[in-house]
Amino acid sequence: MRKKSKLIAALFALFGGSFGLHRWYLGDIGGGIFYLVMLFMTSRLSFPLTGILGVFEAIRFFSMSNNEFEQKYNGGAKREVVNKQRGTRRTNRKQEQRRPQPKRKANPFKSSGIKKYKNYELDGAEKDLLEAMKINDMDVDTHYTLASIYSLSEKKDKAYFHLQQAVQLGMKDLEKVNTDDALAYLRIQDDFDEFRKRGFVLKRAARLNSGDAVDNLLDDDVLLSQLNKLAELRKRGLLSEAEFTLERKKLLRK
Repeated sequence: MRKKSKLIAALFALFGGSFGLHRWYLGDIGGGIFYLVMLFMTSRLSFPLTGILGVFEAIRFFSMSNNEFEQKYNGGAKREVVNKQRGTRRTNRKQEQRRPQPKRKANPFKSSGIKKYKNYELDGAEKDLLEAMKINDMDVDTHYTLASIYSLSEKKDKAYFHLQQAVQLGMKDLEKVNTDDALAYLRIQDDFDEFRKRGFVLKRAARLNSGDAVDNLLDDDVLLSQLNKLAELRKRGLLSEAEFTLERKKLLRK
């Protein structure tokens, strides 16, 4: 659509207002017809009424600001709104692209379980880590820590199972298995060397599942009880850190 000129519209209104030329020029078909009808009805007058209306409209155009004319007759306001909307959409898209993805919510049971394990609260650590597995059973640290707990508890099958899971899920520091004090019980087992040579894969892995691994989790154990007592004594301040470490090593060597 050709852009309308305020000057031309004013001149049409001033000199051709009787015929409504300015209305036809501005695309106001209804206004143009109205002027023609009024011209026919007032043609008997010495000066057509539409001519007077045209003069008034010419004056209105001359006094109108360019911006006002643009917005009213050239769709300036509409284009401005459209441009603002487009700008808003572009801004929103950029904000969406820059908006950081929500971080995966931390597993509270894993955090509390590992903390309890480090404090040698093995019962509580076991319970929390088993709850953590209900949220995410593909976590290397959870499986490795459970393997350590079950090794300390002399629950060989469960320890083997969780150690196997940790390795298969991508545990990187495999040398740790050979040096970690918590896994000392596993390393003295007759089948440990064979287990290690197979890449920490059980022969009966096909039959062992997580359900087998977590049965009877609360079985009493002498070593576990003694370790818990040591942890309690240290917590009360009755054992120093050095004394606690020494006594713990003695228990693990038995």
